[in-house]
Formats: sequence, C-alpha cells, structure tokens
Amino acid sequence: MINIDEIMDYKAMIGAVGMLSSLTLNQVSASVSLLIGLVTLGYMMTKWYGEWHRIKHEQDQRNK
Repeated sequence: MINIDEIMDYKAMIGAVGMLSSLTLNQVSASVSLLIGLVTLGYMMTKWYGEWHRIKHEQDQRNK
C-alpha cells in the first residue's frame, strides 16, 4: 500500500515548481513557458511510468 509520504517527495516538488514556472514565465515568453511545461510533463510522465512499473512488479512478485 502506498502512503502519502511516498507520494509527496522531491518528485512532486519538481512537478509543482515546473508547473508554476511555466505559468509565471508565460508573461515573459510563450515559447519558454511551453518548453518548460513540456519538460516538466516529460519528467513527470517518466517518473509516473517508473512508479507504475515498480508497483506492477511488486504485485507480480506477491502473486507468485
């Protein structure tokens, strides 16, 4: 079972900072804001996939 302490770590902070950066930099340059948003999205999707794969692997190990 996953608890909240495992979710709220540095990965969540990086995602939040990236989102805030893309929103605030939109006033300076739309292209920079879009680039930061895409990088943040890519980072968070990579981390999500890694966690999903890890959980799936743990469930497979328990079922054996």
